[in-house]
Amino acid sequence: MDIIEKLLKKSKEELTNTQTAEVEIERLTELIGEPCIFKIRGLTNKEIKELRELNTKKEWKNVKRNGKIAKEEVEVIDTYKLGLDTIVEATVEPNFRDSRLREKFGTEIPTDIVEEMLMQGEILKIANTIKQLIGDTDEETQQDIDEEVKN
Repeated sequence: MDIIEKLLKKSKEELTNTQTAEVEIERLTELIGEPCIFKIRGLTNKEIKELRELNTKKEWKNVKRNGKIAKEEVEVIDTYKLGLDTIVEATVEPNFRDSRLREKFGTEIPTDIVEEMLMQGEILKIANTIKQLIGDTDEETQQDIDEEVKN
């Protein structure tokens, strides 16, 4: 039996189902007196593409070509905002869009809640879990995330 035959025996839901994981936020566990477990899901390629597009803008930059300065349109990704949006999208529980959390933090913007509620190391821990769930193990990308969180 070849690989296609094996794949065809599985349902479409099984083949496209994203993985999930749990991440304990120790500081919040201590604070509330019981395990504070965040449920995280992997994102689909389509979701990742949409988040990337949402956080990409075009800018004009000066570039040197053949000894002359010229303007060139380039795409610039706001990696910090992309990271926060990814965490909001991938976190099943707690739901950062929940009206109770938005009221508690006085904002309608879920990424504001992530920034205020979580410490940098906690954000990095969740980001690393998401990376594992989507199969992204690129060391250079990991260094970029580490550097972005530090800044």
